[in-house]
Amino acid sequence: MTPALATLTRHPIWRRTKRTLRRYREVILIVLTLAMSLGFLFFGYVVALMLESQHPHWFGSGY
Repeated sequence: MTPALATLTRHPIWRRTKRTLRRYREVILIVLTLAMSLGFLFFGYVVALMLESQHPHWFGSGY
C-alpha cells in the first residue's frame, strides 16, 4: 500500500469533508441565503409579470 493510500484510509473522506464544512459553514450559509433570496425575488418577479399580463388594472396600467 502506498503512503498516499494509507493516509486516505487512515483519514476517512467524510471526516475531512466534515472538517472542511465546519471551517466554511458560515460562508456556505451566507451563499445559500443569498442564492435563496435571489431565487425568491426572481420567482416573485415572474409571478408579478404573469399577473400583470392577466390583470393589468390591478397594477394601475390600463383597464
